[in-house]
Amino acid sequence: MNWIAPMRCSSKLAQWLPEARMERTLRKQEHQQKEAVRYRSIEQQMDKTGETQVSFSDPDARSMTTTARMPRIVGYNVQTAVEADNHLIVAHDVTMLGFDRDALSMMAVAARDAMTTDAHSNRPLSCM
Repeated sequence: MNWIAPMRCSSKLAQWLPEARMERTLRKQEHQQKEAVRYRSIEQQMDKTGETQVSFSDPDARSMTTTARMPRIVGYNVQTAVEADNHLIVAHDVTMLGFDRDALSMMAVAARDAMTTDAHSNRPLSCM
């Protein structure tokens, strides 16, 4: 970016470069400088919070490893457990894991706990 600064005072360059192109180049330089300040600010914020990545479209989304064909995707991985008779969701969790294998046992335990305890009193359900 420093190579553009001498353009402002170079009379030879002004003769060589058309006025409109010179203005467009200077506008681009100003935009890049503003973006650099913005990204430095984001980097400082990440350093303060300890975050390793940031998503501009959804602040809570993260880059996850998925498959060989689509190696990364920015989003969420939602796990749900559904009871068989009425197809009601009995447990759910939002993770940043790209693969479901690691989440299966956690969801099985959460579903078992949800199906065997009263949600209001946290006591085991009794069969009538």
